[in-house]
Amino acid sequence: MNKVLDFLTDLSANNNREWYNTNKKRYEESREKSTFLNRGAYQ
Repeated sequence: MNKVLDFLTDLSANNNREWYNTNKKRYEESREKSTFLNRGAYQ
């Protein structure tokens, strides 16, 4: 979960296409983890 929060913090400071493209893998990993957590919370 810390990696997700770290990614979101970094994103808020660097919200631009170049940064996103460089960190797309982090985005995908964070999205997977947050989706997994959300599914677990609603079951």
